[in-house]
Amino acid sequence: MSLHATHRDAGQVTVVDLSGRIVLGDGSALLRKTIRELLADQRKMILLNLADVDYIDKLRNRRVGQRVHSGEESEAGT
Repeated sequence: MSLHATHRDAGQVTVVDLSGRIVLGDGSALLRKTIRELLADQRKMILLNLADVDYIDKLRNRRVGQRVHSGEESEAGT
């Protein structure tokens, strides 16, 4: 099962609802793309809802979380 992402507003917070698997490749690329688009749209308060994610390739995706947490993605524009 591939990763699916939708987002919705809950007050000032944008909730990204994810379902499926987050793995190196398409899954992590979709997650990065979704976050980049939200940041480009000036949405700074983002909550990732992982309730329906059944697998995370944590060793390969650790860098994604670190980059998002550190703000590297928004500052570098990548």
